[in-house]
Amino acid sequence: MIVKLIDGKLRIVLDAVEQAHISGWPREEGDIEQKSVFKLHPASKDKGASVEESETVTTKFTEVREREFQWDPNFKFFEPSQWYSAERKKASK
Repeated sequence: MIVKLIDGKLRIVLDAVEQAHISGWPREEGDIEQKSVFKLHPASKDKGASVEESETVTTKFTEVREREFQWDPNFKFFEPSQWYSAERKKASK
């Protein structure tokens, strides 16, 4: 979670899960492990600030996908893109 002081109030400008473990019956896939890594990119003269997320989700398979959050100056928060660059392989547990 990233917060920013906007108009004298703390506002959430990015809210994403960093790490999660989901288990329980009746899940055919078994447990789910999710872990994300975030890279912050400062604003430049040509582009606003952005945050890159790389998420790994492990069930019977491991899937890696990425998305980017772009700063929206009108709404004053980071707008997420669609997920892209998916990679899927058999999990090694």
